[in-house]
Amino acid sequence: MARCEMLERSQARQKDIQDAYNDTASWTALDEIIQQQNYSFSSIAAWPVDGCLVCKPTERATMPLGSLQAACNLDVIKEDLGVSVTVVVSMCETEMNAHGAPSNWKDYFCEHAVVHIHCQLDDITVKQPGRDFERHEALQKKCLSNWKSICLYMLPTVATVNHCR
Repeated sequence: MARCEMLERSQARQKDIQDAYNDTASWTALDEIIQQQNYSFSSIAAWPVDGCLVCKPTERATMPLGSLQAACNLDVIKEDLGVSVTVVVSMCETEMNAHGAPSNWKDYFCEHAVVHIHCQLDDITVKQPGRDFERHEALQKKCLSNWKSICLYMLPTVATVNHCR
């Protein structure tokens, strides 16, 4: 992909995100909380450790959700949520080298005995009216393909984690 085309797509994505933020009438309670924070990819140092549980813990699994800052603070997540993180799925690979993040994510996750699965998924949840529909469909297909790869990669990991408990 040409550098110019990548820049255009990046700018279009930023505009889509900004348009979605400006549509405050459709915000959820979580959107209201997140809006109050400073999520800048130039530095994640000011981000909150925003981990939360997506589903209730069971004997077999728990699913926490959090930002890069939450991934940087796995001990805080364990203390606050009462769960140990064993697998981290990062879907923003290109943003992971932000200021305030570990300089080497691989070493960081190895130190914490965490399996790290990472890829780049474009945010297709926002779509500017009039945006090229074919591009949106292509992003949906890419997203689905990446998620299938993640799930296939996780199967042996989840089986091993459950087997060890």
